[in-house]
Amino acid sequence: MATHKLTDTLLRSLKSDDPRIRIPDGAGLYIKHLPSGKFAFRFDYFRDGRCNTISMGVYPQTSLALARENAAAARQLLAQGIDPSEERKSKKRAARQERINAERRRNGEPLEGTLHAKALAYVKFKSNPAQKNSWSKDHTEAVMCRLRVHVIPAIGHLYLSELTPPILLAVIRKIEAAEKFETASRVLEHCSCICRFAIAEGLMSSDPCRDLRGALITPDASNHFAAILKPPMLADFIQRANCYSGLASTRLALILNVHLFRRSNELRNAVWSEFDLENSVWSIPSQRMKGTRAKKNLNIPHLVPLSSQVVEMLRDWRELNPNSKFVFPNAKGKALTGETLTKALRRLGYAKEEVSIHGFRSTAHTLLSEVLGYDSRIIDAQLAHVVDNPLGDAYARSTWMLQRGRMMQAWSDYIERISQSQRFDAGSFEVNVEALPSTALPFDMHISAQNAAQTYSSPF
Repeated sequence: MATHKLTDTLLRSLKSDDPRIRIPDGAGLYIKHLPSGKFAFRFDYFRDGRCNTISMGVYPQTSLALARENAAAARQLLAQGIDPSEERKSKKRAARQERINAERRRNGEPLEGTLHAKALAYVKFKSNPAQKNSWSKDHTEAVMCRLRVHVIPAIGHLYLSELTPPILLAVIRKIEAAEKFETASRVLEHCSCICRFAIAEGLMSSDPCRDLRGALITPDASNHFAAILKPPMLADFIQRANCYSGLASTRLALILNVHLFRRSNELRNAVWSEFDLENSVWSIPSQRMKGTRAKKNLNIPHLVPLSSQVVEMLRDWRELNPNSKFVFPNAKGKALTGETLTKALRRLGYAKEEVSIHGFRSTAHTLLSEVLGYDSRIIDAQLAHVVDNPLGDAYARSTWMLQRGRMMQAWSDYIERISQSQRFDAGSFEVNVEALPSTALPFDMHISAQNAAQTYSSPF
């Protein structure tokens, strides 16, 4: 096939009114007369039985020599089985991505296509309020905290295509080395969800986390939150907590945690507006309670009856902190953190295998049932556990108020009694029925005293 038919002299002689539409150079290269009057180099090639055309530049900005050089490069790609048009598009995409990445670097943002960027996109998707069963604010923060601590610093910079089972396993092994087995399992699950999210968007072909299911250390399922289950140990804890030399709000939180046995988040983030000390009740907003977003959106608070001892402690504390929003503020006026309370337990001399903040829920459940003889249904209602109730948890949160109020008063009396005696006999404690109020609260909260007696036989 004859080539190099075009010459520079011929090209310089071309006029905008030249009738020729196409003047060949050979081997697929030609110059085309455009409707605008300009002339441009084009290259035709056949691939998979179809004729394709790509531009080689506009004349005279692109010289004849350069057009021939570009055409020769295209033929080399074809010889290698590469489509020149697709190769050009790929380079354009890469250049565009590099510009985006340069902008992200300047703004301190993760690069597109990396695990870090996709993790942020996944969390944003799952926490979107418009999403059915979207994540709560607390759950979103918990997931992001695990990713920021364990994943992003180690492998967040890697592109999704670079992720392999050994790379992910190294991250998990580091978490397991700190004996955080539950965290390791959760982190692997987060990574797997991110990868599946990327697969749905066509950015990955498979989930590298799936091959690690059997590689994780499985902790002993019987290892629950460490808890005090014996009255003498509880008495010792109260005495130690009363002598805590740290922040006063931390000391009070440790003591009231025993009396109220709430979840750490519920207690630490309590604000004064939730407390009605005149009527001895604490209303915990549903948004701060454990549960699905659907349950939280019902906006039905969990009611906690307050004993006379708790009310007295809160009133005294309120007088000392009249301007504080939070009941348990730290030195900066914000809510105490869970780590602060955990460190306080260690300062009191308790190892993590002995006592945990959450473990006092087990403490209360065990002693209220085994020592004070309360029905587990009332205890579970106070703990806000999921119960087998045809009316659902929403009703359970505001029922049993008469029994729960008396139980909470008896519990505080019990704590006060054992903490004041160094030689305490658990079996000698008796509830003083006459000393208890006729009603736990000045209102019946859906259930009158008469109905309560018909529904449940109180230990009183």
